This record gives sequence, structure tokens and C-alpha cells, in this order.
Amino acid sequence: MKSKKRLRKAIKIWSYRLGLRWWHVTTVLSTDKELIKDVFGIKKNETVLGRTYANWKYRTAIIYFNVPAFKGFSERKIEQIVVHELMHVLVNEMREGDIHHEERAVTSLTEAIFWTVDDLVNND
Repeated sequence: MKSKKRLRKAIKIWSYRLGLRWWHVTTVLSTDKELIKDVFGIKKNETVLGRTYANWKYRTAIIYFNVPAFKGFSERKIEQIVVHELMHVLVNEMREGDIHHEERAVTSLTEAIFWTVDDLVNND
């Protein structure tokens, strides 16, 4: 499946770039409808692309990706989603209470990374 191949490539590249080589990060690229329903708890008119569970004390994480939801996505969009989920691994230990503040933080960090990449590419 093309989406799986593109996800694997982005995970490999960005895990390295973000310094996660010292973590044990397991990724699950799921196409199984039941697993997707169980992991993502998808509600009506909602699509969840990824879900990350991290244990910062032991530097372990598992990231699930909802592969069918990536159909038609550009390489850039796939990379942004992968980086977003990997950011959850990096900031997980700062979580207080619910995930809302963490979501905002990882979204902002993901945007900052891609603005930096764009700036480097455009100024070469």
C-alpha cells in the first residue's frame, strides 16, 4: 500500500532528525477496521490520523497510524502528521491533566519545524 510506504519513510527520517534514536518507538500502521475503531475511538464525522502513547520514564512509545485516512495526502502532509505524533513522544512528560495543552504545544512545535525547514530550503 502506497500510504504505508510513505508513512514508513517519514517515520524513519523524522525519528532520526528529532533525536528519537535513544527511544524505543514502536509504530503500528493499521488498516484493520476493528483495531482502528478501538485505538482511535472514531466518532461520527471524525477522523483521527494518529495516536501516541509514551512512557517518558522508560523512553518507550507506541504510535498508531490510521493508514486508510492517509489516502491522497501529499508527502508534506504525511510528514507533518508523523512529526506531530513524534512530538508527543518528546513532550509527554510535561503533560498535566488532559491532553489539550500538549496538543497545542506539539502542533506549534510541528509548525515551527516546518517553517524552519522551508526557510532553510528557500535561502540556500
